[in-house]
Amino acid sequence: MIFINNGKLGGGSNIINSHGVINDGLVEVEVLRNVTTLLEIKKLFDKITKKGGVHVYHEKYHCYRGKHIKVINRTVKKGEKKLQICEIDGEDTYFTDYAKYEVLPGALEVIVDYDRMLRESNYF
Repeated sequence: MIFINNGKLGGGSNIINSHGVINDGLVEVEVLRNVTTLLEIKKLFDKITKKGGVHVYHEKYHCYRGKHIKVINRTVKKGEKKLQICEIDGEDTYFTDYAKYEVLPGALEVIVDYDRMLRESNYF
């Protein structure tokens, strides 16, 4: 199982990427190696959702960082590459050969209504 993240939070404000810094120019690639059963996956997701990101201390968890990430599909079934699912911000996409991720610093302009945010937020 592979997660590629930029920020710390995801999936309903859960700490899924403890190493993430949104403006450092890097993405984190989090790999859960040899997690094969649904029970193992459930236990790891419980650590993510209920324990505030302690999954990073799990022996099967590994984290890598980079500016350019390429996930190569090596899953072959009956002589053909198996279609892989890739979920991006809640939307399912698919690939057969590879998926590329790249950091584009400054490529997105964010406009914030600070007055409204301060009036309506419980955080400030």
